[in-house]
Amino acid sequence: MEIPCAYRFLNIKINQFAYFDENFDRQNHELNIARSYSYGIDANTGHFQCVMSLTYTQNEKPVMKIETEAVYQLTDEVMERLINDNMFQMPPQTVRYFTSMLYGATRGMLVCKLEGTPLVNIILPPDNLESTIDRPLVIPINEES
Repeated sequence: MEIPCAYRFLNIKINQFAYFDENFDRQNHELNIARSYSYGIDANTGHFQCVMSLTYTQNEKPVMKIETEAVYQLTDEVMERLINDNMFQMPPQTVRYFTSMLYGATRGMLVCKLEGTPLVNIILPPDNLESTIDRPLVIPINEES
């Protein structure tokens, strides 16, 4: 399936942000980065939700945590193609497309949020989602959805 052109951005926001200055060793700028993604669909409205959680750690202590969320409105035509047998199934390249938009936005949000902190010069590196998202996204659709 091709990446759907029939969508629009409904919302993008920061759900959570925390910076722990006391956990950052200024002599050592090496950080571990952990990220995860989660998804949701409202079959009635066509709202596709993508959530990204990102944590910087150093010496196993959190230095920064951010959770961002984007909601996209998929058209009825796209929804018809993605729902079969009460299952929402999105091909990996389409999942990567939506996730990469949120990832890029999160990179920009972090630049703004970390301004004035010692982490200001630590830019979240680009991520090739090709290896991270390599399977279709499958979400069961409830009877009420």
